[in-house]
Amino acid sequence: STISGRDCARTASSEIDPPPFHNESIMELKEYLKIVRRRWLQIIIIAFAVGSVQLLSIVSKEQLYSASTEILFKQSPYELGLIVPEEFPTQITTLEAKITIIKSDPVLKRTAQMLKDDAHLDIPVDKLRDAVRTGKGSVSDSSVVTAVHLAPDKAVLIVNALIRSYIAHIGDSTTRSIAEAKDFLLTRRGEIDDDIAKASGALQETVKNEFARRGIWDPETQA
Repeated sequence: STISGRDCARTASSEIDPPPFHNESIMELKEYLKIVRRRWLQIIIIAFAVGSVQLLSIVSKEQLYSASTEILFKQSPYELGLIVPEEFPTQITTLEAKITIIKSDPVLKRTAQMLKDDAHLDIPVDKLRDAVRTGKGSVSDSSVVTAVHLAPDKAVLIVNALIRSYIAHIGDSTTRSIAEAKDFLLTRRGEIDDDIAKASGALQETVKNEFARRGIWDPETQA
């Protein structure tokens, strides 16, 4: 069979025709360009408004500053397990308990009062609790204490006052513990003296009765 020139042209044109999706993409792009040309002013206004809102939110956002310090806890022989305090088991304090004390009410109240007296900075206890964070330190027996505030100098004041209050609180607690231990020892000493006196009296009475039973006169009685 023979192929005519018209058939050859039709075959060649079908081979170079672009796929349908290519034509559709070109049509969609043309439609987008028409929309942009008709509404370019609206598009610019919307883009400007969105950018302005984002810029305004960034500028008006409150910047928080933080100040941090690291506390190294010195463990006592009781806490290291070298001595077992039978009479004073409350002297054993875990590291987690010590970290918890930093944000306890007594320490925060002392901190608030210290800031008010020394720096004329009036911060409620609840706000202080929210502004203070504690975390693990660089070593196993340490903790990082961080205070945040809108002003960097006030963040430093807060963390310094907090550490000073914590140290003062520990000092007061130690003083009370020593006083309680002293009272306990004095009480025990009185009880021991009473026990010794009772034992001595009972022993003398026993010896006296034994002398009388055996007919041995008590030298003090003979005198």
